[in-house]
Amino acid sequence: MTASGERDVEYMRQAIAISRRALQHGNRPYGAVLVAADGRVLAEGQNTERSDRDLTGHAETNLLRDAYRTHDPATLAGATLYASGEPCPMCAGTIFYSGIRRVVYGVSRERVRELSPQSRNSPRLGVSSRDILGTATRPIEIVGPLLEDEAGHVFAEVP
Repeated sequence: MTASGERDVEYMRQAIAISRRALQHGNRPYGAVLVAADGRVLAEGQNTERSDRDLTGHAETNLLRDAYRTHDPATLAGATLYASGEPCPMCAGTIFYSGIRRVVYGVSRERVRELSPQSRNSPRLGVSSRDILGTATRPIEIVGPLLEDEAGHVFAEVP
């Protein structure tokens, strides 16, 4: 495995660990990590929809609210966002507007629906983050699924 592939695995595992913390706090199990081009962790985020009663409290959106306030556009453009689950349409839009140009996700939205009865029964927008970000006027690299089985284990634990 290449150094960049090893780095992706390392930070994806960190996002998965954060997703488990979200689940322990009674939220849906999504976690995210933002990593600078030099390998520094810039921000972390977890889903807080239920605990904060905020429908925009998705891991990526929570992370980006903090990161956008504290990091300049060039730093964000060079960063990679690692998300334990494929970003939803809302988060994909937030990623685009943040200026981030690389996203790596763990488990696909389709797989989450298979693993979690709660997700299977909830309404959804039938468009992928790849579809949304693929229409961007600047290139955004999307890598995933990565470690899908490992990331999916947390979704299988949802009561």
